[in-house]
Amino acid sequence: MAQRPFMVFPEPTVAEKARRGGGGAQLHRPSPQEQKQRLDQKFQSIASGIRTVQGTTQGVEPEQVVVFESLGEAVEGLVKAAGKIPGLEWLAEMDLDDVRPQGEFYSESDRSADLPCRLYAVMSNQRAMDQVLSLWNDWVTNPTQRAQMGFGPFKSLFQHLLDVRRWGPQDRIRETAIVEDWEASLRDRGDRPSKFEAELWYRGNSSQRGHAFGELNRIVAAEGGRCIAQAAIEGIHYHGVLVEMPSNALSHAITRIRDGQYTDLLHCEGVMFFRPLGQSGFVAARSDSAPSVLERVADRPPAVGAPYVAVLDGLPLERHVALVDRLMVDDPDGFASRYQAKQQRHGTAIASLVIHGDLGGGDSVLPQPVYVRPILTPSEDFNGNVYENVPDDKLIVDVIHQAVRRFAVELEATRDSVRIVNLSIGDSQRPFIRELSPLARLLDWLAWEYKLLFLVSAGNQMQSINLDLDGPAFERLADDEAVSRTLHALKNDQQERRHWSPAEAVNVVTVGAVHFDHSVRLPQDRRIDLLRNQRLPSPFGTVGAGFKRAVKPEILLPGGRIMYRPPLLMQNGMGCFDPSIPSEQPPGQLVACPGMAPMELGRGAYSCGTSNATALATRTAAFTLARIHELLREYEGLNLAGDQVAALLKTVLVHAASWNSAGSDLERIFASELSGATWQERNRLKSRFLGFGEVEPERCFFCTDQRATVLGWGYLEKDGGHEYRLPLPDSLSAQRIKRRLALTLGWLTPINCQHRDYRKAHLWYSFDKKVLGVGNEDLDQPSADRGTVVHQIFEGERPRAFPEEAMKLLISCREQAGSLIERIPYAFAATLEVAEQTNLPIYQEIQERVRPRVPIRPGGQ
Repeated sequence: MAQRPFMVFPEPTVAEKARRGGGGAQLHRPSPQEQKQRLDQKFQSIASGIRTVQGTTQGVEPEQVVVFESLGEAVEGLVKAAGKIPGLEWLAEMDLDDVRPQGEFYSESDRSADLPCRLYAVMSNQRAMDQVLSLWNDWVTNPTQRAQMGFGPFKSLFQHLLDVRRWGPQDRIRETAIVEDWEASLRDRGDRPSKFEAELWYRGNSSQRGHAFGELNRIVAAEGGRCIAQAAIEGIHYHGVLVEMPSNALSHAITRIRDGQYTDLLHCEGVMFFRPLGQSGFVAARSDSAPSVLERVADRPPAVGAPYVAVLDGLPLERHVALVDRLMVDDPDGFASRYQAKQQRHGTAIASLVIHGDLGGGDSVLPQPVYVRPILTPSEDFNGNVYENVPDDKLIVDVIHQAVRRFAVELEATRDSVRIVNLSIGDSQRPFIRELSPLARLLDWLAWEYKLLFLVSAGNQMQSINLDLDGPAFERLADDEAVSRTLHALKNDQQERRHWSPAEAVNVVTVGAVHFDHSVRLPQDRRIDLLRNQRLPSPFGTVGAGFKRAVKPEILLPGGRIMYRPPLLMQNGMGCFDPSIPSEQPPGQLVACPGMAPMELGRGAYSCGTSNATALATRTAAFTLARIHELLREYEGLNLAGDQVAALLKTVLVHAASWNSAGSDLERIFASELSGATWQERNRLKSRFLGFGEVEPERCFFCTDQRATVLGWGYLEKDGGHEYRLPLPDSLSAQRIKRRLALTLGWLTPINCQHRDYRKAHLWYSFDKKVLGVGNEDLDQPSADRGTVVHQIFEGERPRAFPEEAMKLLISCREQAGSLIERIPYAFAATLEVAEQTNLPIYQEIQERVRPRVPIRPGGQ
């Protein structure tokens, strides 16, 4: 199979953006008098409550967080209107769970349909609340009167208002699992103090932030605790405080919560949420019988040039034969002093996978060195198990913020070369529920600010898999039945198999794992392979979606075959199959690891996890960047700006993904549940397991005679459009030949943390499928374009006489979360292919008609 280079679209034509459909059903609302009857007393109570609060000893005017909950359509322009009221500071806008129809709130097209519910939070003092109350009184008294200049959005808010209330103690602990964390800490730590995070409402004024911290610090100190650290990051509207409290204070707080009462800590007005300490950690087993990898890495060429990749992880073993002279370790925090060589586990494994891939598979070595910033430190338990965690005296958001700023801004050796960041960590204490975590917001902001591609692991689901049979009975099942039982168990447990923070971030590419590696199981291994060696989403994978139901993870790569221990006993007719983790015996991906004896620098171990899959995705992105540089050298003068690289890498990486046979396997396995479902519903179920699919790395690197990939990139502004033209091969015209079209659009977006839609830039593509005679093979576009990469595959074999020489592809941009003034870097990839056996010269015909942006050098293909 011949390997052909990618092609590049000519400069696109400027065009008007495409029209978007949409618009929800009409909402029936209560009358103004009904709203007054429901809510007037609440408005009066909040206003009078602020008046009765005493001022602080520092003379700071009392403030309270007031929450408005609305039903139906969003209230546009409310932020701007709130800014006209002195003393009213806009804090947040959030989507809540849909709710059942409430009284006179219902959809006029379907009275039983759930309604979208939204929350608007403001910080208000007495003067501000009095003016809001005045606007409310004006509306309920004379609802037909035109609102005061600039305050029309408040009239719309009052029309849709479900509730108005203060932000209270229940809000500060709801859906955060902080109470469960405190209870676990009391069980595990006894009388020792415990740490957690208080996320404060972000105030725009530094003195207000100082006052909020001071009030929290006063309450914490009064209860015998201390505030260890704080971090405020304007770009993500984050103000976090690391708190340590004595056990008796936590025990008292839990007792008061159970009684429906709350301590002063939970009443602290400046706190938005109390959360378990946002940390990430790994445990690794001892490597008593680790294999040697000396022969596998011998005679590999040395690393040269500047690094493309930054790895934020544990400290790797730099002198290991697989890593020596291939790393740039930057340790400004001095974390190396906390490690013994045998504890350098996770960082060594991830660096090994990025550089060499699975050492059991014979992949080539990454040519460039890899920059490594240690962000984890080690500890050991009584059994000698090694744990690597973010230090518990630091906030993880602050640690990663400082680490990225260092290599992206401060270090000359990395700031112009590193475009890919590997983050094979996840916070199991913070599964994604509905709102983006601070760490996810940080990655989105950093990705935009420094134009970086973050590759983030989805997280390993290490809970038991419950099946209604024991180990021997499972082993007797036919392969198809065993796999079906396993995947049904994963689907039934999907509420507990959520992505870990920061995997929900929208500017990143999140990576899940495929059940595959190159190793050979030992004959005496009595553990159970729940997927019977089939190349399907890993049993430790997530089953869900991301922010606003975006596709997450976007891509899958091999993460090793995880084995499970059969249940010892059946409980209530169910057997609990527990993952055999940690284990360094095959199966798994072969990685470098420290030995047990001093100076053992050639050992390997078998490893599994989404961390591994993420490292392989990072490696693939690095090789892709090298190929892109080669392509740029072939096209004399062809320019790719530094702030476009991340968008192009994201696009090419996701473009190489597809469901392939796994998609049809899932449709067969869930056939009964999908009976009568639309094709959109069937494919959305598959995307919860598969994302956009498993990446085939070779599709990131080259074309073939029957597969032609054309790339384009540029910038778009609000309401802008670019039209590309993809040549249609004459050999396909009017032929009944199956053809496949893959389209991928990727971009980076600025974010608005105070807006419910969050991403400021929404891009999409549109084209006429009938021209090529293809139809959707995977996701529908509304499901595919909720993140910052849109990827769809279309197939068909209907004969089509091509009326024109090229198919028009329109890229459009609109603002979504407030004003968009930035220009947005994007990239676009289109691949047209037919089966190799057809021998149609697809690549050659398209190449002859793709007019390059600039002349190709002599000798270029």
